Amino acid sequence: MKLILLSLLMIFCLPAFSQNSDIVKKIERASQPEEKPDMRMIDPKLMKIKKPADPRPLRMYAVFKIQMPSENNNNSAQAKSEEDNSTATPTDKNENLETVKIKLFHNLVPNTVANFVGLAEGKKSFTLRDGKRHKRPFYDGLEFTKVIRGFIVQSGCPYNDSTGGPGYEIENEVNSNYTFNRPGLVSTVFRNGSQFFITLGKHEHLNNSDPKHIIFGEVIEGMDTIYEIGKIPVNRTDKPLKKVILKSVKIEREYK
Repeated sequence: MKLILLSLLMIFCLPAFSQNSDIVKKIERASQPEEKPDMRMIDPKLMKIKKPADPRPLRMYAVFKIQMPSENNNNSAQAKSEEDNSTATPTDKNENLETVKIKLFHNLVPNTVANFVGLAEGKKSFTLRDGKRHKRPFYDGLEFTKVIRGFIVQSGCPYNDSTGGPGYEIENEVNSNYTFNRPGLVSTVFRNGSQFFITLGKHEHLNNSDPKHIIFGEVIEGMDTIYEIGKIPVNRTDKPLKKVILKSVKIEREYK
């Protein structure tokens, strides 16, 4: 009889004991300190914190260093003088370099400016007639290949004959804030991905071109140099008889 009573007691008490046991385990787990994850098991890429964008307004500029033709490059006396001073430190002046600064309209035509900046800084690849892809500062060393007096000066052809580009075209972007109503405006040559021209005067008929010429900048310093380029004698294809070389294009960014 005692054995039967003991068995019944165990049957009724076992569930309650089991529940109490689970409660005790939960209390023990809650009282233990939280385990920190093993940092060695976390992908380092997931731990990178992105730097927030600078909230200040961005201004972008392109700074051209242009090598102008020497007026006395056939003068033997000057050649001898340069030879005598060959050990002197080179400067912009004895290389006959002039500076032109252009404000870029990145807020108005962002894709056009991004294409120009990418080529200038060597971050955007391009394809030449050899069929190979290249990635280097595109504009450095190119010539001004077209000069039409009172109209435009033009550069950006990788073959220095006004016939080529980077192997692709760019889409038209509408810049309704600017029209060809004054000199110093910088524009694309139709859809060509690299060639650009700078106006020497007011030429509003260009506003009606199709495909559009996209105005993406304006000369703010060195317009006198652009006017000088516009006076250089040219051949039948409007190419300057004396080389005018775009030695370098540097992009400047200012946050204000």
